[in-house]
Amino acid sequence: MKDVTVRINNITIHNIKNVNNGSVFLNQTNDDYFGASIVGLYGQNGSGKTALVWAAELIKDALSGVKLPEDTFFYIRQQSDSAMIRAELLLTVNEREYNVLYTISIGKKDNNNVQITSEYVDFWAKAHDNHERINKTRILGIEYPLNSSDFDKCFYIPESRIIEMSGANKQIRQKLLVLQALANEKNTSFIFNDKIMDVLQSAFENPIYFKILDVLRFYGRMNMFVLNRNSDTSFNMNLLPLSMRFCSEDLIQKSDRIPVGLGKNKSNMDTFRTIENIISQIDILVKNIIPGLNVEIVSIDKELNEKAEQEIIFELVSNRNGTITPLRYESEGIKKILCILSSLIAMFNNKSIFVAIDEMDAGIFEYLLGEILDAIKKNGKGQLLFTSHNMRPLEVLESSNIYFTTTNPENKYIKFTGIKANNNLRTTLLRTIDLGGQKESIYENTSTYQIAKAFRKAGVLVNE
Repeated sequence: MKDVTVRINNITIHNIKNVNNGSVFLNQTNDDYFGASIVGLYGQNGSGKTALVWAAELIKDALSGVKLPEDTFFYIRQQSDSAMIRAELLLTVNEREYNVLYTISIGKKDNNNVQITSEYVDFWAKAHDNHERINKTRILGIEYPLNSSDFDKCFYIPESRIIEMSGANKQIRQKLLVLQALANEKNTSFIFNDKIMDVLQSAFENPIYFKILDVLRFYGRMNMFVLNRNSDTSFNMNLLPLSMRFCSEDLIQKSDRIPVGLGKNKSNMDTFRTIENIISQIDILVKNIIPGLNVEIVSIDKELNEKAEQEIIFELVSNRNGTITPLRYESEGIKKILCILSSLIAMFNNKSIFVAIDEMDAGIFEYLLGEILDAIKKNGKGQLLFTSHNMRPLEVLESSNIYFTTTNPENKYIKFTGIKANNNLRTTLLRTIDLGGQKESIYENTSTYQIAKAFRKAGVLVNE
């Protein structure tokens, strides 16, 4: 979308996995430091890092109008019947900034199923040129009765919206009820459902209402990438899940995951051309990240399928100074780099691209990881959220770019305070684990003696 930019200011989550409450501010750029907005999330295993990345994925799916993640039920905190995610975004439309708040709540149902129980979209804006200030206004909100098929009991907030959308037309009202039922059955957002958006396009009296919703839908579909552990486990199934986004004057192409086999592949011509574009895009960068390495496609054969359509049989290979190796025999680190590079390229060049990567450091040499992040921070444009156990980024990024998980489920994510410009954040983290000194504890204590004792006890059981 021309003349439109979108940034996520912050994400707040409630009752997701072991996080009762947690909030992370993501728009880290400032006036005296031009570059991308990078946020790294650190903490011990099982402390809530993946919960935040998963929440970003749910926001993306909801704004896109697609089905919520299959594992949603298991991400809702066991002691709770529902979870809530809130994202505040900054939209710039025709040079005017709007703050937009999207809130979605999910409730548990029987048989490990879930249901969206409420959605709200609010916005506000400061006075700008000839435009007056806009106080916080609800564009649309909807609440569903949990575990009920009586959608006539769901209600809109504010109530005037249903009148504005349907007026005295009973057919439109009936259509809305049908679409509510379909969205509920398919576990998709009601507000960002395509058919609802068609109704809303001509229903709102104020055109900025629909414009904001339309921008959010486009953002979720085209500009948000979430690369989680599913990408890593794909390696075990001999798949390389590529993500990409290409933009030309008349076309934007995007995919979160194009599964390419690490052995022989077969695809139609259109898909093959897309994969060729992704690989050529990645190859420009990969040779600078891993000197001497090129990634190529070897076309093996062509054949006709049952529809008499031509298909290409091909395989991905690495080329190291003329030595060709099938990609399936390369290291896990190189495969991980190939998975994330295309989305990082898009984020580097477009300030409206948001990328979230869980365990970004997995298999990547720590010095190289630091070099990649440093280049993005200094010269990139978009937003990157990543989780990591590797401490090299602590030495490359500023302390304001790093959040730590805590042992307090009511305040799960914090930044360190009292950090001076000459402090080494890596050293500060290790000292804080040992001695404390921050407003929250960031590590549940472990004991070398107890660990060794447990090893001996487990060994005795094995040998009995």
